[in-house]
Amino acid sequence: MNGTEGKQVNNLENDLKELFYVVTHDFEQPVRNIKVFADFLKRDASSKLSEKENKYIDFIGDAAENLQSMIIDLVEYNQIDLSNKNYLELSVMLNSAIQKLKEEFSDDYEINMDDVPKVNFPPSFELYYII
Repeated sequence: MNGTEGKQVNNLENDLKELFYVVTHDFEQPVRNIKVFADFLKRDASSKLSEKENKYIDFIGDAAENLQSMIIDLVEYNQIDLSNKNYLELSVMLNSAIQKLKEEFSDDYEINMDDVPKVNFPPSFELYYII
């Protein structure tokens, strides 16, 4: 790839990142509104609704929370600098996550990492956040 092609690829990557940022932020408001109105329904109408109808409202609120969480995760993923070539091996990240889990839980378990594939992640990617 020559210099011009490399610059075009970088420009396209930047344009995609910007578009991704705008789209994910545009999705946040409608999802927030769904959650707010589901909460309003639950608060104001739950006594007038059947148990089944209240469960439907709960499903709507839970789905909106899950979608909101996914949007936040996508925004954070979009901020990862994939051009950074300083990658960490998956086993290093797993060991870090396991140590954090051991601090919170007892040591009454064993984790076998003999067959962990060799996969690289950007250093800013926090595996223990996913766990």
